[in-house]
Formats: sequence, structure tokens, C-alpha cells
Amino acid sequence: MNPKVRYTLVGLFVMVLGIVLAAGIVWLSTAKGKKGYIVYMAYVHESVSGLNPNASVTYSGVDVGRVTDIKLDREDPQRVKLMLEIEDWVPIKEDTVATLVTQGITGIAHVELRGGTRESPPLQVDPEEGYPVIETVPSLFTRLDLSITGLVDDLRSAITSLEGVADRITLILNEENQQEIATIMAHVADLTETLTRIALTVDSTMHEVETTTRNVSLASNALPNLVDRVTRTVRAYENTGEAITVTAGAVTLAVEDVVSIMRETQADLAPFSRGLPSQIVGLVGELQRLGASLSRLVQDLERDPSMLLFGRPVMAPGPGE
Repeated sequence: MNPKVRYTLVGLFVMVLGIVLAAGIVWLSTAKGKKGYIVYMAYVHESVSGLNPNASVTYSGVDVGRVTDIKLDREDPQRVKLMLEIEDWVPIKEDTVATLVTQGITGIAHVELRGGTRESPPLQVDPEEGYPVIETVPSLFTRLDLSITGLVDDLRSAITSLEGVADRITLILNEENQQEIATIMAHVADLTETLTRIALTVDSTMHEVETTTRNVSLASNALPNLVDRVTRTVRAYENTGEAITVTAGAVTLAVEDVVSIMRETQADLAPFSRGLPSQIVGLVGELQRLGASLSRLVQDLERDPSMLLFGRPVMAPGPGE
């Protein structure tokens, strides 16, 4: 009796445990089914190695869905089409982007969503695809690969350019061109020396010009006084010449009067002239010569007043003198 009772209890326990497990599964499936999901599409233009179906979809690190399907695009084999199932409460906006993220060294990848500003409108269904299409951006490794590839290409281009420059320098620095360069450098040195001498000459000339300008300035300052003095001197000589002219005229008239009077009274004075001293007769002759000399002097002064300053000009000797 005892063994049969034990088997019955074991069977009942197994049945109850099975019912409990079935109820738990049903409850869990029912609880999961209460969540709402929206299906989105995303096209990735890179390798999706490490990304598997049921891989998680996160938004700023929060698990919000999963990857349901991964297919190669038939129309464009350069891109991969992903089907994403995301909870309906997640605000997917037009500026939301998706990217692949690899976790550590395991190589397991998942889809990361980011972006989505508050002002951006919600993402709408694409009529051609039948689902909302989330834009994608290259992953970190893809960006690094592109950057490194571009850098390598730039380095190769730079190396090629340097090789070309080196070849040109080699052609330029042959023996003949070296001699030409040496000649050019010598000419440049001569030109530099010549320019230095010209600069010194110009400096000296500028100094002389400065001195001359200063002297001209001083002379121009003294010129009005000099002109005034010369004017006064010329006026004085003119006045002197006029006075001499007047005096000479008066003396000439006086001599002429004396001579006229002597001639008129010569007959009357004849008896007395025999007894006059010879000095009086000589005096009269001197007065006549003086009048003639003064007349000639007045005529010369009228022709050349500068005789008062420089004297009578020296006459050039005539032929045979």
C-alpha cells in the first residue's frame, strides 16, 4: 500500500507543477502582449556584422525595442534593411537617427537611437515603404575607417608630390645649374654692394640738399633787408648824381658867366690887363678847363650812373696800342 500511495502523490505534484508553469507562461505572455509596438525601417550603409535578430534597440541607453528582421536590399546591395520593433510610447521624431554600436570586445552589436528634438514633428509613414523610415548615420568604427582611409590617401598623395618635388630639385641642382646659381648669387652680391653705395650717395646728397635748403632759407630771410639796403643805396646814388649834375651845371653857368663878363669887359680892361699878375690870367684858364671837365663828367654820369660805384670803365686798347 505504501509504494502505491507515494506514486500517486508524485503524480499529483507533477500535474500541479505543470499547471502552475502553464499558468505562469500564459501570464507572462499575456503581460508582454499588453505592450504596444510600432514597426520602423532603417537602411544601414555598412556591414552589420555582430547584429542578430532580436538584438536590442536602445534610445540614449534605455532598452525600447528589438530588431525583428535583417535583410540585404535587393535594389541596392550596398545597404542592409533592418526592421525595428519599438515601443509605441517612444517619441521617434523626424530628426531621430539610428546607428550601430558594438559592445566592447565581444563584437555583439545593437541599434542605438539618438537625437529627436522637442520641436521636431513625429516621424510619419513613408508611402513607398509602408513603414516609418529612420535615418541612419555611420557607426564609430565606420567613421574611423573612413577617416583613416582618407588620411592614408592624403599621405600617399603627399608622398607622390614630395617625390615629384625631389625629382625636380635633383634636376635643378645638377652641375650646370649649380654654376648658374653661383653666378646669379655673385651678381646679387654685386647688386647689393652697388645698391649700398647708391644708398650712401643718396644719404650724402640728401644731407647736402638739407644744408642747401637751410642756407637758402636763411638767405631768403635776409634778402628783403638786402634789397631794401640796395634800394636805399641806389636812391642815394641817384640823389648824389642829381646833386652833382646840378652843381656841375651851376659851376658851368658860373664859369660861362665869368668868361662872358671877361670877354665883354676885355676891351675896357685892356689898359689894366697889362699890369695884372700872370696868376689871374692862369686862374681864368683853369676855370674854363674846370667847366669843361665838369660838363664831360655830367655827360658820363648821365650815360653810366654806375661810375659812382665802380669808377670809370677801363677802355680796351685799340689796334697797335
